[in-house]
Amino acid sequence: MLLKARTIRSGVALGPHRIAAQRPSVLAGPTKLYTAYIEDEYAKVATSLAVDRIPTQWDFEYSLTKAVDVAIEFDGRWQRVGNRWELYTIGSPYVAVVRTTGQLTIQQGQLDTPTILVDSGVTRVAMVRGWKNVLMWNRDQGLIVVYIKNGKVYYRTYAQQPPDLPAIWEPERAIVELPSPAQNISAFRTNDYRVGIACEHNGKIYWALTERNWAGMAIEPHTITAGIDVTVDLIPITYADIYHEHTITAGISLDVALLWGVAYNSFKSAENDGPTTIHAVCEHFLTDLTAADFIVEDEDEAVFSVSNIVAGATPFGITLTVDNLNYANQSLLGEGDLTLKFLG
Repeated sequence: MLLKARTIRSGVALGPHRIAAQRPSVLAGPTKLYTAYIEDEYAKVATSLAVDRIPTQWDFEYSLTKAVDVAIEFDGRWQRVGNRWELYTIGSPYVAVVRTTGQLTIQQGQLDTPTILVDSGVTRVAMVRGWKNVLMWNRDQGLIVVYIKNGKVYYRTYAQQPPDLPAIWEPERAIVELPSPAQNISAFRTNDYRVGIACEHNGKIYWALTERNWAGMAIEPHTITAGIDVTVDLIPITYADIYHEHTITAGISLDVALLWGVAYNSFKSAENDGPTTIHAVCEHFLTDLTAADFIVEDEDEAVFSVSNIVAGATPFGITLTVDNLNYANQSLLGEGDLTLKFLG
């Protein structure tokens, strides 16, 4: 296969060039291409209707500010079409700009007031719209802005909060799995419901992947229907719990349900220490602790994952780091019990 080089832009002092596709409906293809680019030290935006080929003609839309790097991406949601999920975009694209002062700002469209994401020290920026779980609001990876600040890779996410609250910019987080100092970065979605962040370091490429965000997406719902004069016979299915449930109340309205390995093991006590820490004491000695084996559910059936688990002060104790429990029981205005579950 031969690749033919094409000129997509010419101008004075051209810099980085990023492209995003607008697709307001999953029933049709993209309707317009947007590009954010640096020309003569300024960040600019242009569009093209040539969505079915490599565009050579771009129509200038607007100019922003002096910049050294720029990124562009649409917010969007997923909708099932047949046996696959398709992304449709919402509104105007978001444009992230690294100003010559090292400040990182972002705005949606031309007229939006820029939001300052980072005050200084930024050299590169990239963006990607992460996967949004269609069943659980707290599994929204959001619109992810990745950037290099003082040589290290960080990100901020514009994600949906509890269903009755709008999306907000979450705090800055470092991607400690990637090396520093980094020279360049990029962000991408995989086809197995993950997001990847890649960076260049001393001529080598390193990447980090998120966990899969596929509940309600990768597994298609099953439906049995019957028409007129059709008989459907169903095979009886017997369900068995894989653990024996013990429910106690300890600390601040925290219920616990757990079996660890054997039927006679259970929690003796459990309480939350602030919104992200749970201390629990088990009846018997524990080994091989794994954070992925535990989750916390509230009475709205919202799931809060466990990101870390360590041994407590005694061989019978464990300390778990969980998602922010301040968002639990939204329909009950924060009241109601929490359930700590063991999945192993």
